[in-house]
Amino acid sequence: MRRNPLFLTVLLALALVWAGCSSGPPSLSISAKNGRNGLALDAANTVELTAVIKGVEVNPDEIVWSVSDPLLAEITGSGRSVTVTGLKAGEVVVSAVYGDLEDAYKLYIFDTKPVKEVFREDFEGFDAGTPSAKAGYSFSGNTVIAAGEGGQGEKALKLTKTGENAQLRVEFGQALTKGSVSMLVKKPNGTGSFNVSLVGADQRAGFQMTNNNGLRYRTTEGTVSGDTQLGTVDTNNWLRLEIVFDNDAGTYSFYQGEGNGRVLVGGPVPYSRGAEGITGVEIQHAGNEGQVILVDDIAVVDLAAQGIVF
Repeated sequence: MRRNPLFLTVLLALALVWAGCSSGPPSLSISAKNGRNGLALDAANTVELTAVIKGVEVNPDEIVWSVSDPLLAEITGSGRSVTVTGLKAGEVVVSAVYGDLEDAYKLYIFDTKPVKEVFREDFEGFDAGTPSAKAGYSFSGNTVIAAGEGGQGEKALKLTKTGENAQLRVEFGQALTKGSVSMLVKKPNGTGSFNVSLVGADQRAGFQMTNNNGLRYRTTEGTVSGDTQLGTVDTNNWLRLEIVFDNDAGTYSFYQGEGNGRVLVGGPVPYSRGAEGITGVEIQHAGNEGQVILVDDIAVVDLAAQGIVF
């Protein structure tokens, strides 16, 4: 039987509509231009958000946008795309609603764009010998800059235990709530105890290496764990050790190695978190008289800024 051309056209149109509807349930998702989710008030403090709606006919005028805290951010425009302007530092959630469909998008607003690596010291900028005064640094005991012994470059920090502990204390210049503190360490067996502590914690927190390089952590009460809880690390040669902390949660973990060789040593374990965050690091040779421990390439990363696109 011969079909009417008009009937075939209508049938084809219905088939296309059915195919489009069967591609999945109706959905709404918010996307940001260039994948941005961070705003800095001292730079580009606006971002364009778009509501992507699938599976239903859309009247753009009926898309409702809102922000969780109007004191931190405001929305201008309407329809499928709007502009969000940061007003004050903090975290906000921008929502889009269309009928029964909705989605939310989190934005992080900063006074100034955070620097993800907030501190790095390889001691190459110091003259060899007794360290000269430098803002944010505090040296004590037999602490010198040694040439020809660097793990990263030519120079390194050389800590020799005498009657006084050899120590370096560094302030980051800002408080970190989530971060990583790592350094290259060369600590031969038999040198005694070596302590790395987070400055800003309510009580001493960090790790301790024993005479035979057993790695211990300090608990929330400031006491020290047993060697068996973390094991022993080989720092007779240069090795990168790292503390990753979350001051909001009050926990931290330890890693050794770098790149593909980076592995978890222990944690997370609790500590008494600081009121503002972690503000620095203290490195101390409190071991055996006359013994030497070397430290190089101290790196501090703000993990709260990781994954934020500006």
